[in-house]
Amino acid sequence: MSMTREEAIGALVAARLVLDFNGVDAPEYTEAMNMAISALRPVTREQVEKVWRGGWEPGNLICPICGKDKFDGLDADIWADWMPNFCPHCGAPMTDEAVEMVMKRLEALHGETETD
Repeated sequence: MSMTREEAIGALVAARLVLDFNGVDAPEYTEAMNMAISALRPVTREQVEKVWRGGWEPGNLICPICGKDKFDGLDADIWADWMPNFCPHCGAPMTDEAVEMVMKRLEALHGETETD
């Protein structure tokens, strides 16, 4: 049997309600179901920006996410004006354009898995 994402969310919500309705005090199960429900919901732009979004600060070459110098292993004189969309070390989106790329990938992934 194959479930859609919405059916899986519905089943988890129903199971959580059954536990609550029957007065079952099982916080670990409720927490596990809440985590599963959250994992099944599509990622929002706000979540991407909150969790993964970095940003190159003027005069600061350090990624705020991983703490590495963007020039680590490169000749800084040659690459002085290089402002990559993503951190070359951890892959964090560092620009609005990069966040948009991540969102398009996540939306495409969501669209592909929804019909599976």
